[in-house]
Amino acid sequence: MHPRLQELSEHLDRERSLLRDAVASVPVEHHGIQPVGGGWSCLEILEHLAIVERRIGMLLQSKIDEGRAAGLGPDFDESPILPTLGLGHVSDRSSKVAAPEATHPKTVRPIDEIWQSLDASHAQFRDLLVASEGLNLARLEHPHPRFGTLNLYAWFAFVASHEGRHAAQIRETCGSQAVRPS
Repeated sequence: MHPRLQELSEHLDRERSLLRDAVASVPVEHHGIQPVGGGWSCLEILEHLAIVERRIGMLLQSKIDEGRAAGLGPDFDESPILPTLGLGHVSDRSSKVAAPEATHPKTVRPIDEIWQSLDASHAQFRDLLVASEGLNLARLEHPHPRFGTLNLYAWFAFVASHEGRHAAQIRETCGSQAVRPS
């Protein structure tokens, strides 16, 4: 696997591990309770991630297919990609970000179903990384509603960093002291 794809794969795995740890730190009886002061419950955050990741997965698949069809060549640059993407602001929780309405959780499924969906999207992203072997993902771009035009390296990194952002949110707002009493 190209070193940049391997780097992104490892980033996806690291951030998913942080998300799992964050959810595990919240008492099960608090998973569905919204925090004091408003905001999404732990389950709602996970549902949001499932929605976002399903949508981005379809987008990335389409862009990779377009690149293949156009005869896009490989990326010969093997230097680390994450430091060049400037996506620290994705995980920065110092400013609140309003998610687009289409990514708001409308219903909340049981946590096992949500994890199944998130595990499926994680597997899809890993498969997409393998499928993108031999393509220069820096040359495939798509606009992000908040961050402007991102290349596909940045989109993969965004997915991972987005999970990291919400892992931090879960730790900050969904723990025992942060939720409304039942």
